[in-house]
Amino acid sequence: MSENFINTLEESYRDGLLAYCLGQVFPHTGSLQKFNINTVEELYDYLLIDPLMNADAKTTVIAHRISSLLQLNHAIYNNMEPGYTNGFDKKELNQWQYIDSDMSVWGANKLLLNYAENYIDPELRLNKTTAFADFLSEIKQNRISTQSVQRAVQNYLSKLEKICNISTIAGYLYGNTVTDAKLVFLGQSRLQPDHFYWRVAENIIQDVDGKASLSPTAWNEWQEIQLSTGEIINPKIIWINNRVHIVYFTKKFEQAADSSDPSDTTFTYQLEIIYQKLNNTWSTPIVLAIYPDWPTDKLKLTALVLFGRKNTEGKNGSFDVMYELDDRPSRYVRKVLTLDSRLQCIKVEDILEPPAGGNVLAIYAKFFRSKINVCDSAYYYAKDSTFPNIIQENGGEYLALQDQKLPDLTHIRLNTTFAAQLIARASLSLDSLFSWEAQNTREIAAPSNAIGVPSTLDFQGANGRYFWEVFFHIPHAVANRLHQEFSYRDAENWYHYIFNPQIRVHEGEDNANKTPYWRVCPLLEPGSYAWEQEAGRVADPDAICYSTPERYKKAIFMEYARNILAQGDALYRRLTRDALTEARIHYSRVTSLLGPRPDVLVASRWTPKTLEALSTDATVLDGSLARFLPEMLPEMSKVRNEHWKVLDDPKVFRTPVNPDLIALWDTLQQRLDTLHNNLTIDGKPMLLEMYAAPVNPRDLLRAQSSASGLSQRAVSALAPILPYRFRALLPRVQSAVETLTRFGDLVRQYREQKEQALQEELVQSQMDELSAFAVQLQEVALEQQQAAIDTLISSKKVVTERQAYYRKLKDDDISSAERDSMDKRKETIPYEQASAGMESAASIADLVPNLFGTSVGGSVWGGPARALGWAHRISASEKRVMSYVTSESEQYRRCREEWQFQHDQAAAEGEMLDEQIKSAQNAKRMVQVQLDQARKEQEQSKVRYQLLLTRTTGSALYQWLISQMSTFYFQAYDAVTSLCLSVEACWRYEMGDYNVRFIQPNVWFDNYFGLTAGEALKLQLLNMESTYLKRHERRLEIVKTVSLKQLMENTIDSLTWDEVVEKIRETGQLDFSLSPLDFDRDYPGHYLRQIVNISINMPLLLGPYEEIKATLTQTSSETLLSPDMAALKYYYSEQGGDIPIKPASILSNPRVSQSIVISNQENKTGVLYANINDERYLPFEGTGAISSWRLDFPRADKLQQSRLINALKDIVIEFRYTAQTGNTVFTDEVSRLVRESNKRFRQQ
Repeated sequence: MSENFINTLEESYRDGLLAYCLGQVFPHTGSLQKFNINTVEELYDYLLIDPLMNADAKTTVIAHRISSLLQLNHAIYNNMEPGYTNGFDKKELNQWQYIDSDMSVWGANKLLLNYAENYIDPELRLNKTTAFADFLSEIKQNRISTQSVQRAVQNYLSKLEKICNISTIAGYLYGNTVTDAKLVFLGQSRLQPDHFYWRVAENIIQDVDGKASLSPTAWNEWQEIQLSTGEIINPKIIWINNRVHIVYFTKKFEQAADSSDPSDTTFTYQLEIIYQKLNNTWSTPIVLAIYPDWPTDKLKLTALVLFGRKNTEGKNGSFDVMYELDDRPSRYVRKVLTLDSRLQCIKVEDILEPPAGGNVLAIYAKFFRSKINVCDSAYYYAKDSTFPNIIQENGGEYLALQDQKLPDLTHIRLNTTFAAQLIARASLSLDSLFSWEAQNTREIAAPSNAIGVPSTLDFQGANGRYFWEVFFHIPHAVANRLHQEFSYRDAENWYHYIFNPQIRVHEGEDNANKTPYWRVCPLLEPGSYAWEQEAGRVADPDAICYSTPERYKKAIFMEYARNILAQGDALYRRLTRDALTEARIHYSRVTSLLGPRPDVLVASRWTPKTLEALSTDATVLDGSLARFLPEMLPEMSKVRNEHWKVLDDPKVFRTPVNPDLIALWDTLQQRLDTLHNNLTIDGKPMLLEMYAAPVNPRDLLRAQSSASGLSQRAVSALAPILPYRFRALLPRVQSAVETLTRFGDLVRQYREQKEQALQEELVQSQMDELSAFAVQLQEVALEQQQAAIDTLISSKKVVTERQAYYRKLKDDDISSAERDSMDKRKETIPYEQASAGMESAASIADLVPNLFGTSVGGSVWGGPARALGWAHRISASEKRVMSYVTSESEQYRRCREEWQFQHDQAAAEGEMLDEQIKSAQNAKRMVQVQLDQARKEQEQSKVRYQLLLTRTTGSALYQWLISQMSTFYFQAYDAVTSLCLSVEACWRYEMGDYNVRFIQPNVWFDNYFGLTAGEALKLQLLNMESTYLKRHERRLEIVKTVSLKQLMENTIDSLTWDEVVEKIRETGQLDFSLSPLDFDRDYPGHYLRQIVNISINMPLLLGPYEEIKATLTQTSSETLLSPDMAALKYYYSEQGGDIPIKPASILSNPRVSQSIVISNQENKTGVLYANINDERYLPFEGTGAISSWRLDFPRADKLQQSRLINALKDIVIEFRYTAQTGNTVFTDEVSRLVRESNKRFRQQ
């Protein structure tokens, strides 16, 4: 019956069963009636099988059961299945949606889990630090060399030193305990105190079998925080809404308003907060502001009021925002920070009633003053709660965990002082950097009570990722890169920094161990923590290997063995006896490393079982567990944050032995088998020269001069001859060179644009700094203007007071006392006159004698004169008094005039000062406008600078483009150089001239980023093409027909054709050769004989649908490149005598082991569509006509093939080849040798 008919019957049978189930089984079966299944869709949901599937779908029982199980799980996780009403944990949902729901993805994830060591790749490591990513990018931009690697390592260590100079100053615990919480740290640079950083660590402590251990992958690297310029005081870090927030104080200075002394300044603290935005940039500072409009000279902080009950359970607590207070007026704080994960603004009307959702710490103010320390603060935590803290001791920083009930881990080292020593060692040599001694350098002594802190480098601590990268990942990355570049010897040397099976004793006796061949300290650890896969993401093989360093050892061991095996393969492909000898040594090394092939039956008592056998095995699922399983599942579905899918390990499934490791034994055995059977690496017959020809010394010098890498390329290995002709290959290579040139131009362009962007950012940052100076300058100018105004106002006050003073003097005129004094002075005149009169009278009276007696006397004769003098005195006194009175009166008059003048002058000065004050106020307003302008410019400058930093076309983008493009450029250079060398090999192959070299590999200069490499290669290709056009002349074209029957009969062994046929029937093979003598008998003196094509003819009488089945393989070929007499000596040496060394003029085995298949009598050339103008070489084209061949007849012992072989009467091969004629001397010598050879042959 036809398949369509059977399918129709099966679908009819399906429809009948479907109708019977819906109409009879479910409605009339008591246990099934409760499901109320009436439609096909309901039946589909119940059976988890699509009942309408047609017969074209092919499946198996296992595949269908897997599909039904997946369908059930999909229904459960999409809340379509009854009994799962509690929902699922987000992590579990992510794991199902992204990993477990697809069997192919689940299977790949299982491979990562079970064989993490097979997928260790430096390029694919998930948690690379930025410094390591830069290192990988740098070494990919140039050819690997000791100098380039050392330079890249030093750049990495410089970044590490910057990180090591970060001091941890604050932290934040987001979670319940340190073992399952997220720790956020705030750091500050010791060298640049205004640079701050943050990092996060999640689940840093793993509890494995009751023992605490650290995870190096839990520590993220430090990231810089873009804080505003200025003094940052007491910064703190907070994790809110899955974002980082930084809270800090800034200090703002102001000059006292009531003082003109510039040194009399006050300062205020301002609380600011910034947060990281979704694009990883930082917000502008948000000021937790104070009321600016209240009368602050009368407002003073008096109390801190905490609303809500005291919280003793650690829930809904509050942060208290503290300010440094002094006797100066304080302002009312209107913003506080609460634990409900948001910033809360408290209004005046809300002070008496706290907002819902958390306890708020409010500040209540009244109008009176107080001093500093106005209140006491109280903090409330959960009962018996403990939190880790950061301590500093002896220059080391530690996360103290004494109260975390971790007896074997009390401290975690947060910093290291080892970077400077690493840089010094790297400057000395790479061997010193990666030495065992360097890894055992002792750190600063930990606190005396510290437990779990290693005394040497901590590969599991806060800086463990960097130490792993320095001592493991960097050597591994370089070794892996060299392996990809086929520099196997140098790759092995770099692997020796990690694994060196040749070493026996470490340098430091104190650190000797039982496995000295492992050179990285953490690889010797047994593994200290359990790895946990992140939900929704595939397994991280490096994280698994961190948890179990044994897996890293397996990975390195396999890579080391593959590298030696690949080195042996590269030598094997050279097809020289010396190379094969060395290859065999490398295979022996791999054999010694691997040991005997593992036998699973011997290694374990476990035997595989079929699923059918397991389904009836009572030990797979214990009967008691199976009995309670229906009751357990509903309860287990309620469990959250636990994986309950695997109830028990039945001990019947085992992870197979690593297939990649087994493949090493298979590959090694295959290589040894081909060597033992004298076959090439791809299984073709191998015919080797007894002695290898010396390498061209010029090639050796070129290789040495171009050895910018760690090793020289094998000078004896020529560039491969591609299957395309020179004329077909050249345009493509020239196009590739053009692409390389464009890549170089892009690299140069991106570097220019990066430097231009950096210059713009530098200029803008300097403008930003200058704008701060401009603002400060305008602020000082404003203060100066205000001081000038204050001075003018003070001067105006003095002038006003002086004016008032003189006005009062003028208005008051002479005081009553002064008038009384003047009047009294006038009143003294009569008295003085009376006194003077009396004095005059007394003088006159003196003339009268007052003695009478014998004589008369006693009179004073001068009395009249004295009386006259007193008379004059009286007159003078009167005039003097009057003069005094007049003078004093005039003085008062002049004083009145002076007071009036001074009054008027003061009034004029007041008016002038008023104008000056107006001018100063205008100047102040102008300075204020200039200050506002400067502040606006500063704000705009910050915006422009932020735009330059965050724009997509900034320096960071161009740096990334440079990194990517430089990598592409160097890889393109390698590929294009390889193509150029190949096209040169084709040129030499076609021209037969192996002494001319065009492509010089030393055109890449690392110091100049490889620029002009494309132009140099373009010039070399032009020279090559020019030489080709000049020298590509037509050669002699010859056809030689060879009868294998005659050839075999004319050999030394002289086999008859019947013997040849019998040999073919027995072995299925026929070997034959064409010697120089076979060609020199026809055309003596020819050289450079190269095959154009061949055709083979087997005269047979074939029946209908019968075909010839034969394969012709060229096992070796030789081409005489020049008319060399030494080559004649080599070719015509006597049989049994000493074999001379092959001269360099003989080219052996170019494009060896080519084959064609002869399937019918029409297809004689082995090519279905023979085209002499084909872009590719024809089979055997260009190889030497002096050659050896093998004709294979597959299945020669079978009846049909055996009959055809018996019917063979001869095999005729036509060789079409080209040649050149040598000089006369060479031709004569060849003719002589041919005659002697014929003579010897006749004699035999």
